[in-house]
Amino acid sequence: MAGGPFATGTSPFSITVDPTGKFAYVAGDTGISSSISAYTINAATGALTPMAGSPFGVGARASTIAADPTGKFVYAADGFSSLYAYAVDPTTGALTAVAGNPFSTGTDFSTRSITFDPLGKFAYLGGAGGVDAYTINAITGAPTLIAGSPFAGGQFVVVEPSGKLLYTNHVGGSTKINTYSINASTGNLTSAGSFEGYDQSSSLAIIPIP
Repeated sequence: MAGGPFATGTSPFSITVDPTGKFAYVAGDTGISSSISAYTINAATGALTPMAGSPFGVGARASTIAADPTGKFVYAADGFSSLYAYAVDPTTGALTAVAGNPFSTGTDFSTRSITFDPLGKFAYLGGAGGVDAYTINAITGAPTLIAGSPFAGGQFVVVEPSGKLLYTNHVGGSTKINTYSINASTGNLTSAGSFEGYDQSSSLAIIPIP
């Protein structure tokens, strides 16, 4: 499109768009430090305009970023067991660090993906150490690690549209896709079995059936 390509910070690694489609966020990773480049999206053309305050700071090696389903918060994870939470200004899209940043990813590390239940009550991070599960404070956006984390799994996680099941696979070393049922009240994960996938998978997605 006209104006593209649009400039980002050094080594862009992951991108997310808020559920309203008004804002885009890109996590960049230099291997030493990271930043989040933030943009407003032109509703007519799709063109990106850097927003005031961008880029926003984040920990070293931000490997993934995701906006929650409510559009109120953005989360980024780095390669050193830290999760960063930000509140989104609904008018400008600007990010403000949530009190308590950074939050621990438990024993997990090298997070590669973040997914949420459809209501934004729970967040799940896929990393080399398994799947970390969190409850999300609906007012502040602060995540609280759920007991039992990390759950067996891999670096890629996805919740299917009903919010009842989570799937996870690994970038290498295992061909299994693990399945979990999600407790609607607590967000806790209970194994629902596994099935054969592909070694060295680098992504995982759900395709809704009309």
